[in-house]
Amino acid sequence: MAWTQTDLDNIERAMAQGTRKVVIEGKEVEYRTLDEMIQVRNLIKTSLGTTSTSKRRYATFSRGF
Repeated sequence: MAWTQTDLDNIERAMAQGTRKVVIEGKEVEYRTLDEMIQVRNLIKTSLGTTSTSKRRYATFSRGF
């Protein structure tokens, strides 16, 4: 399954409008919950390579014992 930027735009637009019906790959899809839409959106983002991966760094200290 190959998603497009248009598919991502459609699902994000639907989420912003509060609707659960989205056209993805030319087919109308109705999601049951917002959580399900978020999971699909994240899957599309990962497939398109548009996810930002930021790493957190934490300072560590030692007393030298």
